[in-house]
Amino acid sequence: FISHAMCLQMDEKHMDLPALPTVQELKVYMYSLQRYGTSPYIYPIYGLGGLPEGFSRICAIHGGTFMLNQDIDEILTDESGAAYGVKAGNQMAKAAMVIGD
Repeated sequence: FISHAMCLQMDEKHMDLPALPTVQELKVYMYSLQRYGTSPYIYPIYGLGGLPEGFSRICAIHGGTFMLNQDIDEILTDESGAAYGVKAGNQMAKAAMVIGD
């Protein structure tokens, strides 16, 4: 039960595997519980506007850049057509991964 509830295991497949990955997932749950208080999950308390805030917070924790409400003038691509950044006015942001809507 603990591996399903705390480690977000969806089935019993992990029961036949070594325990270390499940223990590491349990550690992530416990660290998150210590960091965020009564729940290890980040969820919007004041409406759906909290979702972009949560994503931008996680992005910042991992050293990323989160651009909101920007008109994108150009998607920067390499010779193979893979996106490596965006241009917005006189600003340019380069990244290993570009996600847009």
